[in-house]
Amino acid sequence: MNDPVSFLALQQAQQLPEARRAEYQLAYVTQRKDRTLAFVLSLFLGHFGIDRFYLGQTSLGIGKLVTFGGCGLWTLIDWFLIMAATDAYNRALLQNVGAIYLPGPQGPPPALPWR
Repeated sequence: MNDPVSFLALQQAQQLPEARRAEYQLAYVTQRKDRTLAFVLSLFLGHFGIDRFYLGQTSLGIGKLVTFGGCGLWTLIDWFLIMAATDAYNRALLQNVGAIYLPGPQGPPPALPWR
């Protein structure tokens, strides 16, 4: 696990009972996107928008495809931004998976003192 979001996933998995931990980790690992693969796709196929399609950002992928990577400028900028975009995707995935598996607050929230 070479990215900081996977470290957060391991921390969250420690909060689960042993029986649910493997199910949680499997749900996260099978859907997460690899930072290195996203960078390699951006490096070699970024001018076609393949890196953005890989992250599920279809509109940005179509924009890069139609403009041929913004005449190369958009592709060059994406070489620096694609790993952060991959981390943002994985962080959102971690929140979604965590909402399903991690125990939430029990019952209604406590009443505010001024009500």
